Amino acid sequence: MYVTRGNGFTLYFLGDKNLNVPNLDIDAIENREWLYQQSHLFIEIQHYWNSEYDTNFSLKATPNNGLKRINFSGDLKLLKEKLEINNIPVHQEGDSITFETIDKHLISLKNCIQHRV
Repeated sequence: MYVTRGNGFTLYFLGDKNLNVPNLDIDAIENREWLYQQSHLFIEIQHYWNSEYDTNFSLKATPNNGLKRINFSGDLKLLKEKLEINNIPVHQEGDSITFETIDKHLISLKNCIQHRV
């Protein structure tokens, strides 16, 4: 969804791929209403237009702001190595790693491989 308020931003919602939105137009108002009525978990990602070029841009890190955890099934060791190659300090504890974004948001990634019975 494109939002032109302020300098503008784009909203991305990640969720169950089997759900069908009411309107294929991503900017349709009925999609927003439908989305907020869902009982499924969605991840909302916001991209503030041109923020990557604005040296004064910052999102204040607070306990209620930012991404808390991503569960994934993948190679934790490889992911940790990639972060360290990019000079991103990583703390590992058991099956999870934690690192800090440029805006001082803590992100915790936990290996959550699901086994089928």
